[in-house]
Amino acid sequence: MPRRLLGYHVRVRKAGRAKRRGRRARSPRAEDRCRSENHRDELVRRVQNVYRNQEGLIARFRQRTFNKTFGLPSVNDGKIYLKKPGKVRLDYFSRRDSSKVSSSLISNGKMIWAVDINGKWYYQQRLTRSTLPAAITFMTGAGDLARRFNARLLTGSKHGAIGEKVLELAPKEPSSTLKTLVLVVDPSDFRVRKLITTSSADDTNELSFYQPDTTRTVADTWFVFDPEAANARGFRQIKWKGAPPKSP
Repeated sequence: MPRRLLGYHVRVRKAGRAKRRGRRARSPRAEDRCRSENHRDELVRRVQNVYRNQEGLIARFRQRTFNKTFGLPSVNDGKIYLKKPGKVRLDYFSRRDSSKVSSSLISNGKMIWAVDINGKWYYQQRLTRSTLPAAITFMTGAGDLARRFNARLLTGSKHGAIGEKVLELAPKEPSSTLKTLVLVVDPSDFRVRKLITTSSADDTNELSFYQPDTTRTVADTWFVFDPEAANARGFRQIKWKGAPPKSP
C-alpha cells in the first residue's frame, strides 16, 4: 500500500476508535438517569405482570379521602374483590358494626353500580363514563399502564415506607378527572400496597390494601347487582346527574 494511503488508513482507524469511545463515554449524571429510567420501566412492567397473571384477588382495604374544596377528610374500611378481566367490587363496612356491609361499589367490566344497603337504593351507569377504570382496573388484568401513563419514580416520598417503591403515573391523554395516580409497591412481590389518586380539583382518594388472598375462588355473580334478586327487593333506582354518589 502506498505510504500516503497507509497513513490515511491509520488516521481513519484511529478517528473511528476515538469516535466510538466518545459515543460510549457518558457523564455520571447521564448514567444515573439511564439507570433510573430502566429501573422505572422495569418496575411498571413487573407490577403490570403481577395483576395480568392472577385470576382473582380478595383483600381488606382502608380508604382515606380528602375534599380540598371543603377540607373534609373521610376514613372507611372494607373488602375488595377483583377478577380478570375488569371485574371489581368494593364492600364498605358499617361504621357502627364492622361485621356488616353498608354499601357497595360493583362493576362487571361493562356497568358499574353504587348500592346503598341501609338506604335501599342503587345507581347504575356504563363503565366508560366512570372514573374507576383509570384508578384500579389495571389490578384486574385490564389496561396497560405503560401505554396509558407517563411514569416516574419518587424518592423520599411520604407515601411509602422504608424499602417500598413509589411510582407516580400521569395520564398521557388529558383527563378532566384524574391528575395523578401514585402506586406504592412492595419490591418483594411487586404488589401494590397503596394506591392514591389525585383529581383535577386536587381531591385525593387513597386505598391501602391488607391481607391479600389469591387462592380463594371469586365468583362472577359477585360483580353484578340484580335488583330482581331476593336480597334486593325494595331497592329503588335513583337517577343521578353527573358522577355517581360516593360511598360513605
